[in-house]
Amino acid sequence: LKDPNTYTILPLDPTPDLAARVSTYVKELFNCGYIDKTEMTYMTPDNPTRTHFLYFLRKIHKTPHQIRPIVSGINGATCNISSFLDFFFKPLLPTIPSYLKDTAQLTLFLKSLRIDQPFSHHGHKLNVSLHPPGGRNTSAPKV
Repeated sequence: LKDPNTYTILPLDPTPDLAARVSTYVKELFNCGYIDKTEMTYMTPDNPTRTHFLYFLRKIHKTPHQIRPIVSGINGATCNISSFLDFFFKPLLPTIPSYLKDTAQLTLFLKSLRIDQPFSHHGHKLNVSLHPPGGRNTSAPKV
């Protein structure tokens, strides 16, 4: 948090301004006919809006112990919009070819792959063709 290239101390809490801008954008969507009154009401931030905050979880399984920063946006200015979009996009995600439900599904997918050529990661570019069961060819990115 002390790295000035990454983090900046803000003179004021930007939450009220962000909430006001989100409200303005949501009202504009309503006025243009993109959303109805119920959707506008749902996506408009609550007043007062909760400020996002940062907390840390310790990774006790790592040596030396590390921390994972988490930014909590629950009840923040954009929380209702996120929830709204999640409701509509969640059913569509399984239709995307690259969709993976969870880590278990990723693990099963990786175990099922057949790699056609040997490769080395010692400073060489590699292009590996991956062939999952079912025959769909997925080319790994060059690294």
